[in-house]
Amino acid sequence: MKNLFHLCVQGDVNDIYKKITGLSHKTEVQVKLEKQYYNRFFKGNPDYKTSNEDSWIEDIINTYRSYFVDVLTNKVDRSVAESTLLEKLNNHLPFDLKGTNMFTTEENIKEIFKKKGFKFIGGRVAPHYGPFIWGKSNTETYTVEIPDFNGKVQVCFLDDFLMLSWLHFATFGELYAGGWAKKDVIYCVLSNYRDKLDTDVFQVSFLKHEAQHISDYKKFPNLIGTDLEYRAKLVELIYYSDFGFFEKLIVQAINNTNPHNHSAFIILKKFSNHFFNKEADKDIINWKKFHYDEISQFALKLFNEHTAKLKSLGAATVKSVI
Repeated sequence: MKNLFHLCVQGDVNDIYKKITGLSHKTEVQVKLEKQYYNRFFKGNPDYKTSNEDSWIEDIINTYRSYFVDVLTNKVDRSVAESTLLEKLNNHLPFDLKGTNMFTTEENIKEIFKKKGFKFIGGRVAPHYGPFIWGKSNTETYTVEIPDFNGKVQVCFLDDFLMLSWLHFATFGELYAGGWAKKDVIYCVLSNYRDKLDTDVFQVSFLKHEAQHISDYKKFPNLIGTDLEYRAKLVELIYYSDFGFFEKLIVQAINNTNPHNHSAFIILKKFSNHFFNKEADKDIINWKKFHYDEISQFALKLFNEHTAKLKSLGAATVKSVI
């Protein structure tokens, strides 16, 4: 099922719905999922569950949900949907807080959420708008070692979420951002790692991955998303103890414009060329014939080559070498 949900990462649920409805023999899970997608996205007038007793909070959340339905199904042109979103959000704000653009309006919404005891981060999670809204946070310090950095990083654990942007909505909570890195802090969605803090899932796929972003933000300030994800995913391959992440990378490897998918595609292509002299091998059985140390070592080689290319073109200005 995870493979199906990855069809949504570019911001469209039509492909996954067609895939599910086109199955000739559906499992009980698939039948349930088809009904869920129909009721939420294609039936019209979906009945959302109340997520908060505060009517203003519920109105704001439902305004975003309505926008998600429009853009995720392509029922409405994106620019029209975004204009409608701005108008409807402003309808829930007092006159002096109505904004003329999404940035201003969401900043004003942020202040109201703050007064109500919640944190709000707006903006676009490409390609759509979709806020993160949560109630609890706690910051801890971790020591992280990656190829070009060894030091302490601040991790802010976020919990008690009211909304986790559009991908969470599009996949019924199966896929969503596990966190993100800013200049000096890593933000972690605790629900995604609560019982995995001592495993590679957190220690490598989250902590080292996001620490690599922080390092790259400082060393290569103009680097684009695909290169950033390429480097962070290579770090995961370097430090993972088994093929756990490599299996996920195979699923993510899609040649599209999404930085997560495209970077995984480039990595798999380079690995396949090196180990099999072919375009892309997605059969994990073939990969598990190798000792994982070989995977780790080749990932480090690719990482160092990428670093050298970036520096050769000028660390302060380079945007991409992929």
